[in-house]
Amino acid sequence: MKYITLFLVFFSSSLLSKDYTLKWFNFITILDSIEYKDKSTYRLLRADGSWEDNKGFYGSLKCVGPNKISANNEVELDAYCEAYDNEGDTFGLRLYRSSNINAGVGTATYIKTSGKYRKFESKKCTYAITYLNDIKKGFYKHICK
Repeated sequence: MKYITLFLVFFSSSLLSKDYTLKWFNFITILDSIEYKDKSTYRLLRADGSWEDNKGFYGSLKCVGPNKISANNEVELDAYCEAYDNEGDTFGLRLYRSSNINAGVGTATYIKTSGKYRKFESKKCTYAITYLNDIKKGFYKHICK
């Protein structure tokens, strides 16, 4: 019953909310990496996948960028992305986070926008991401207030 109540509260608040949300389901490819003796690692990543938003649009999103992983599994990510939707409008994102490697919260900043996404140009949104055990499949969601 507790979970049903939480679901209903979350669902009803998202219906009444004017926030913009985007969900992205991505697959990670490690393009190259270097591991040092102290167990810190530097990697170049690519993430691809499909996305959907709370306005009924959907499309494809691809990101590339470096990440630095410390010996205690803290990651610093600074990636750049490009996306298009089912109507041909496009946007870019700069994703930045400094948190645990398996899950974390960061900032998504809209760049290089067209069409309906022009209103988001330079807007900073909060995102959360989590990965499955193999860190090859990610579940991402961002919210813009």
